[in-house]
Amino acid sequence: MPPSLPTAWLRPSRTLLPALTFISIFAGLLYTGLTLHNTEYEPTVVRQAVEAVQHVASGVQEEIIPDDKPNQHVNWTTFTDYGNDDFCNTFPDPGNIALIIKTGATELHAKLPTPLETTLRCVREPLIFSDLEQRLGEHQVHDVLADVTPSAMEDNKDFDIYRLQQQYVAEGREADLPELSSLPITVDDWRTEGKSAAWGLDKYKFLHMIEQTWDLAPNRDWYFFIEGDTYISWPNLLKWLPTLVPNEKLYYGNAVRIWEYPKELYFGHGGSGFLLSGALVKDFAVNHQGLAKRWDKRVHKMWFGDYVLAAALFEELQVRLTDAKPLLTSVDASSLTFSEEVFCRPIVTLHHVNSQHLNDMFQFERTLNGSELLYRDVYHGSFPSGMPSNRTNWDNLDEEVELDLEDKPSSYEGCERACVDNEQCLQFMFIKSTESQDEEEESEGECHLMRAIRLGQEHKLEVDKKGGGAGKQWMSGWLRDRIAKWIAEHQGCSIGETSWPQ
Repeated sequence: MPPSLPTAWLRPSRTLLPALTFISIFAGLLYTGLTLHNTEYEPTVVRQAVEAVQHVASGVQEEIIPDDKPNQHVNWTTFTDYGNDDFCNTFPDPGNIALIIKTGATELHAKLPTPLETTLRCVREPLIFSDLEQRLGEHQVHDVLADVTPSAMEDNKDFDIYRLQQQYVAEGREADLPELSSLPITVDDWRTEGKSAAWGLDKYKFLHMIEQTWDLAPNRDWYFFIEGDTYISWPNLLKWLPTLVPNEKLYYGNAVRIWEYPKELYFGHGGSGFLLSGALVKDFAVNHQGLAKRWDKRVHKMWFGDYVLAAALFEELQVRLTDAKPLLTSVDASSLTFSEEVFCRPIVTLHHVNSQHLNDMFQFERTLNGSELLYRDVYHGSFPSGMPSNRTNWDNLDEEVELDLEDKPSSYEGCERACVDNEQCLQFMFIKSTESQDEEEESEGECHLMRAIRLGQEHKLEVDKKGGGAGKQWMSGWLRDRIAKWIAEHQGCSIGETSWPQ
């Protein structure tokens, strides 16, 4: 007799009975071919057999009955052929990972199409949670706030934008939803000053997202949560997860201290991506069923959702975060610091990555031919021409890798000379402060030297409200030749000695 199908078997409906003769012949031929070629019974062979049966059935639906083998949460769709996509054929979805994207109606169409076509193209069934029920191509977008307790929404200005979005859809104005991104947050709080109404609504999503994820994708080994502007290295994620134990309650993320919490507690930054084990999600959704609704009213007094999740996991499940830096990062490549400590370390996520850079990085990662994506590679993929020589109104500083400076140069040129004279220095920044006194200007400055490489971001001229030309100006410089030499000296990363967070 030919071997049985692994992980699942097909129970044909009555309309499939005429095809049983063909199936029997096909199975016999399959078994003969396997015997003659002395090959193992691979999942790809199973896929071919199933596709043949489905073809004969001419579109008739079969009922798929998974077996009950423990720790074998195989998604049947993962046996589907990826066609000519070499990347996904090399890194196929193993079926035991749920990949979840948290987004919002105001940004859905601007942010998600690019990652779905690039970094997430190998994920068979990504779950998309938003604050409005929609569709994005072939993907269903779930309204994660549909289960929020009604009493928690009543008289809660945080939900004004939620109700307005639904009104837009009812009026046929779905195309105008991005305009709501400019609405300011309704809460008067110095911690959220300048934030949008959509950002203020976001904190209510986290706990319901965990529960709904389990309902839609139960019994997975791993649940990885990202945002629409998160770059994810799918190959590195697949290499990291086998080093961990899914039947332990685990919570990994880019750790940030919650200073307002009464005890020492860290949350996993959402945009960096955070990882929950299957054991943890099951405990949350099954053993603590209804947890999200019990916290709905409490969330109003908490100012962001990453904090809400960390506090709930700690108080309800007694689980603390395990820091996964530098594997998971909260910035894009421009704000990333390339130092000796991380240059040969792997990286799984970047955050605040625009669509163009996300696509460029993905195309670059495909050229690695299966090698781990390292910080070194992110540098080359993001800055093929290296760093600039200098930029005005620019801040390239990372204080954690700042060098000591005995003398204090009073000019940009003096700061540059101090960097050149220090063999460890790769770049510098000078902050020029100007004061007006009796119609005369007096200048002084701060010089900062760095032993690492960072592009940084624009820092506009700060003008004193009193006027008269007083203010501060940030000026950054890079020693391009020295940086090029440093890069060349640190190219030889040892493959096979990759350090993954445990």
